[in-house]
Amino acid sequence: MGTLTTLEHSSPPLPDVIPGGIVAPEFKTMVDEDLMLCIDSLAEQRRLVADYFKAIEAEGKAEIQRRIEERGATAIPSKDFECKLEDEWSAYAYDTSLLEKARTMLPDDEAVKVCKFVPERTEIIPARTEPGNARSITALREKYAGSPVAEVLSQAMTRSHLGKKVVIKRIAKGVNA
Repeated sequence: MGTLTTLEHSSPPLPDVIPGGIVAPEFKTMVDEDLMLCIDSLAEQRRLVADYFKAIEAEGKAEIQRRIEERGATAIPSKDFECKLEDEWSAYAYDTSLLEKARTMLPDDEAVKVCKFVPERTEIIPARTEPGNARSITALREKYAGSPVAEVLSQAMTRSHLGKKVVIKRIAKGVNA
């Protein structure tokens, strides 16, 4: 069985010029190796362009953050955008021994929210106890504020402040706006 030297299309051909002025390659006339090389090259260019735009976006956000902080503000007023600084946090790290201690101090219906038993699935992954949902644990900590269980739950959940981040959202315009 021989290899194909051209690619047959059943769909309409691509335009010679893609909107924006980019010239599209003529795939039909390419041999297999050239076509694969072209596709690989296009994918690499797409990655590079995406990385470039991410870098530009990060630079722009850094400038917005500098301006907000320079003004001693937490946001920039705009009729079209919501632009503010928010705290950025790491994921929670849990001390399972403290969660187990807190679990023994809570009623059964709430204890299951603090940590859960995960049975052994294979010989490679032994049975263990995993932390519950951070929102559930935080809600219990707030519900029992001032009590010993709230203190244990507070000590069991830690996370680090990573700094501030700029959040920009376009404000949706109503149909009649």
